[in-house]
Amino acid sequence: MNTSLSKRYDKDGFAALLSKGNTNVPGVFPVKADQTYNATGLTVVFAETEAALLALIAAKGYTVVPLS
Repeated sequence: MNTSLSKRYDKDGFAALLSKGNTNVPGVFPVKADQTYNATGLTVVFAETEAALLALIAAKGYTVVPLS
């Protein structure tokens, strides 16, 4: 089942896209306040700092892998 979600954040920060069944996260990206971000079939996680986002990703059992 494909789900679609739209997120709007009140503050600048960082986000990552998590995919069920794949524990590798292809990096994190900066997000700006009051912009809408859309994802289909993914879970979007957000934190105000990159360090906090990396900790959240690890706590969920995912690993960030560098894009190369």
